[in-house]
Amino acid sequence: MGNDTRIDDLLDRWEEAREKGQSISVEALCQDCPELQEVLQGKIRELAWVNAEMATRVPTETGERTTVKIPKILGRYELEQLIGQGGFGQVWKAHDPKLERVVAIKILRPERQGSVFQVANFLAESKKVAKLSSHPNIVSVYDVGEDKGFCFMVSELIDGSNLARIIKSHRISIDETLRIVAKVAEALHHGHENGIIHRDIKPHNILMDRFREPYVTDFGIAVTEAEIESDSTYVAGTPAYMAPEQAEPNASPLDRRCDIYSLGVVLYELLVGSPPYAGHTISDIRTAYRRTRPQPPKECGNSNFGLFAWGDMIVSV
Repeated sequence: MGNDTRIDDLLDRWEEAREKGQSISVEALCQDCPELQEVLQGKIRELAWVNAEMATRVPTETGERTTVKIPKILGRYELEQLIGQGGFGQVWKAHDPKLERVVAIKILRPERQGSVFQVANFLAESKKVAKLSSHPNIVSVYDVGEDKGFCFMVSELIDGSNLARIIKSHRISIDETLRIVAKVAEALHHGHENGIIHRDIKPHNILMDRFREPYVTDFGIAVTEAEIESDSTYVAGTPAYMAPEQAEPNASPLDRRCDIYSLGVVLYELLVGSPPYAGHTISDIRTAYRRTRPQPPKECGNSNFGLFAWGDMIVSV
């Protein structure tokens, strides 16, 4: 149970809902895995200590709670602004005075620093991303370190936004959509050729810079093909973007095709405005897989296809 990656996925969903001002119960989160309710409730109690300034209250030896704040300097890096957070880590904009450049620093959340398993996962993510940093559409990793009790990873700072925010703000043309998806596909292929499967491709994990160039990020639940061969029983990912075999622990073994499926969902969402299957839990998605079929993009009222005479060609590919 301690190594069950589903807990991290559930915590991320709880955190995303909290950031949006929404309330979601532990029972709803664990609808598909009730055996995790007690553990998840405990983890949520821990995460509830995090305040808007990322100060975290953690237990002391006497049982009292003290406030732990992220230092202004980690290693040689000067932290400037919190730019993102999730159930697993925080991302800060920072300055590297040695190389005189702005960077992004992902820090393992304070309440998780004491977990040997969480620290090992964090370092494993750093190594996986560093292995892929040679590709122009994968966020580059510059450094990894530990200072003042905090584990951190230093990477390229993308000046822009993620694709999820862009989709919400305005529609993207079909030409731009195809260009973005093609570049992300090339980045994923690079990862696959190096034996790494992302497992969580979605608009939130595709960053767009101010020149509209896409970058794949967040390899927090990525796995190597060797890891899958040794343990393919756990479920991880974001339900609406998960391939059927990714949502079914007892289905066929997971491989690189799950990333291709997820990218197909992203393509559908870019064309139509929403994923093909609606649902917030793995159970919802499983039911949708079995009982419904996605509406063809050209039949969706808000689809981009109505603007292009050659749209049917895309559908038939």
